Amino acid sequence: MIDISHPEIRRFILVDTCLHSWAGHHAMYANSLCQAAKETGMDIRIAAPIDADQALASVLPLYPIFSAEKGAGGPRILLSVRHAWHFYRSLKRLCALDFSEPTIVYVDNASHHELLRWATFMSVIPSHSPIAWIFMLRRLCHDIETRQWKEGRLHYKMAFHLFAARHGRAISFVTDSERLQTQYQGLTKAPIHIVPIPHTLIPARHTPETKKDRLIFAFLGDARAEKGILELMEAVPLVHADPDGVDIHFIIQAHQASYRDERVTDAFERLRTNGDARIQLPDTALPQEQYYGIIDRADVILCPYEPSRYQTTSGPFTEALATGTPVIVSANTWMSDQLKQYGAGITCDKRSPGALAYAILQMKRQYSSMKRQAEETQGAWQAIHNPRNFMRTLMEIATA
Repeated sequence: MIDISHPEIRRFILVDTCLHSWAGHHAMYANSLCQAAKETGMDIRIAAPIDADQALASVLPLYPIFSAEKGAGGPRILLSVRHAWHFYRSLKRLCALDFSEPTIVYVDNASHHELLRWATFMSVIPSHSPIAWIFMLRRLCHDIETRQWKEGRLHYKMAFHLFAARHGRAISFVTDSERLQTQYQGLTKAPIHIVPIPHTLIPARHTPETKKDRLIFAFLGDARAEKGILELMEAVPLVHADPDGVDIHFIIQAHQASYRDERVTDAFERLRTNGDARIQLPDTALPQEQYYGIIDRADVILCPYEPSRYQTTSGPFTEALATGTPVIVSANTWMSDQLKQYGAGITCDKRSPGALAYAILQMKRQYSSMKRQAEETQGAWQAIHNPRNFMRTLMEIATA
C-alpha cells in the first residue's frame, strides 16, 4: 500500500455519477461526507455529473466531469464503446485535480459496469500519485433464494482481477451491508470492509404535537414495485376498514423517479380518486427540507421491501433509527437483521397486502412500547452510523 499516514491525508474526493440534485439520498450522502471531511481539516471535492443542478454547486464543492448519455438513464456507464470512451474522458478530467498531496478517492455506489470501467482505465491516473482508492459496493446482483448471481458476476471478477494487478496502488473495497459483504467476498480474495452509514444527522425533531388519537405512517423514496408500494396501496383500505385503523393516517411518496410503472400509476390514481383526507400522496421528488419534515411528522416508517432486492441498506430505515422512530420491514433483509440489535419495529414474514395491513394494525396497538424501545436504542445507532465515524473508518482502511 502507498504510505498515506493518517495525519498527512489532506484531500478527499467523492465520486458520485448519480448526484444530480438536492432530491434523494445521493445529496444527503454527499452533504454528510462534505461536513465530515471539513471537520477533519481535509479539502474536499465532489466529482459529479456535468448536468448536476446549479443549486448543488452553490453549496457543495462540485467538480462536474461525468457525461450524461442520452438513453442511458443519466450518467450510468454502459458497456458500449461509446460510453467507455466518455468514461475515459471523464477520468482524464479527474486527472486535472491536484494529486500532489495524499488523497482519498472514494467512489460511491459503483455498478458492475462502472467497476470494470474503473479497473480498465485506472492507468490514466499516474501510479506514483499518493492516492488511496476506496470503492463502495452497494449493488445487489445476487439471488438470495438460488444463491446464484443474476448478473454482473463476470464483470466483478474481471474488475477484481484487474485491480489486483495494479501493483503500487492503494485500492480497497467497502460496503455498508454485512449481507452484501458475504456475497462480494465470494468473488475476490481482497477484503471487503464494512463501513458505517453517514447520512444520519437529521435535524432535531420538533416538540411533537398532541396526537394521541392518530398515528402517521410514512413511506418515503422512489415508489417502485420492489419496495412494496403495490402491497402498501392495497393494504391502506384494509387498515381503514378495521375499527382500530380508522384513525390511521398515511403519507406515501408517489414519485416514480427511476421509471414509470403503469401498475403503480393506476394504484395511486385510485387512491387519489377516493379523496380520503387521511392519505397524503406527494408526487414529486422531495427536497431535503420537505423530506426531513415528513420524517419529523411520521410516527412509523414503512419499508416493506422485496427481500431479493434489499439485502442492501435503506435510507429511510437508517434515518428512522437515527430519530428513534419505529419501523415496519420485510423479513430476511438487512433491515430485519438490524432490528435484532437496534431500533424497534415489526417484521413482515409475508409480502402481501393482508400481512402488511396486519403489521400496521399491530404497530398501532403496540406503539407506546415500540416508541420507547426505538428511543432507547437511538443513541447506540447514532454512535456507529454518523459522518465522523464513517470518515474515521475510511481513513483507517486507507492507511492500513
